[in-house]
Amino acid sequence: MSVLSFPRIYFSGYMLFSVMLEYVNLGDQRAVESAAAAIGRVTSPALLPESTTAMPIARDMSSGKRAALQLWLFLVAHGYQVETLTLDAASAASTGGSA
Repeated sequence: MSVLSFPRIYFSGYMLFSVMLEYVNLGDQRAVESAAAAIGRVTSPALLPESTTAMPIARDMSSGKRAALQLWLFLVAHGYQVETLTLDAASAASTGGSA
C-alpha cells in the first residue's frame, strides 16, 4: 500500500473513537474512498473549529495532517490521475474555487 493511496491520518481517531464506525470505517481504505466527498465537506477548514457539523477528529488535526488529507481527497476525487499535485489545487477544489 503506497503512502499516497491511503494515509493513516485518521488512524488514532479510528482506534479511539469507535462511534465513527456508524458513519464510516476509518480503518478501511475502500470505505474512506467511498465517503471521500462527505469527509471533505466535514473536514473543511471553513467549518473548524466552531461548527458542530465539523468531523470531531478533524478538530484535533495539525495543519500538516489536514493538508495531507486535502491532497489525498483530491487524488481520490480524480481517480488518482493527477498530472500535478499541489495544495493550491486541492484547496481550491475543496472550496469550489479554481487554482
